[in-house]
Amino acid sequence: TMNNVEDQAEALDELEGPVFAYCRSGARCTNLYGLIQQQRG
Repeated sequence: TMNNVEDQAEALDELEGPVFAYCRSGARCTNLYGLIQQQRG
């Protein structure tokens, strides 16, 4: 959901160091990160 995208973007902006996101296949993490990057331009 877009709420998930916004929450993850906020975490990437506010947390120090690398953020570890995990899903079994990697598809959800990749798609979520891609949506964040797309929003940022």
